[in-house]
Formats: sequence, structure tokens, C-alpha cells
Amino acid sequence: MRQPYTVLVFPFRTIAGMPECALFQRADDSHWQSVAGGVEEGEDLESAARREFAEETGLSATDRCSSSTW
Repeated sequence: MRQPYTVLVFPFRTIAGMPECALFQRADDSHWQSVAGGVEEGEDLESAARREFAEETGLSATDRCSSSTW
């Protein structure tokens, strides 16, 4: 069962001192959005954010991204 909370994650990196934020285009309706999702029962907000990030991007929260990753 889900808790009555959601998480919104803005993956970012800094290249040459300039921050870049990742947004993703939905396959179902072509809207652009960041990573988002619900919090599962017994899950804290940080764990939910890490899980949603991994589920929606295929990366772990500790992965280092190269310029070709996104």
C-alpha cells in the first residue's frame, strides 16, 4: 500500500561548472517531466526517491554519468 506522499527527483550533474538537470519525455503523452513517484508503505522519502530514480532511469543514485549517458 502506498503512503499519501510522492517524491519529485531532479537528477543533475555539473559539467565545467555549469549545472545540467535531466528531464524525461513520457512515452504515453510526450510531456516532459522529472522523475516522480509514490512512497511505498514503510519506505522513507530518500529511499523512495532513490528507488524511483533507479526504476525510471535504469541508473543507481550513485552512478556517475558521462556526457553520453544523457
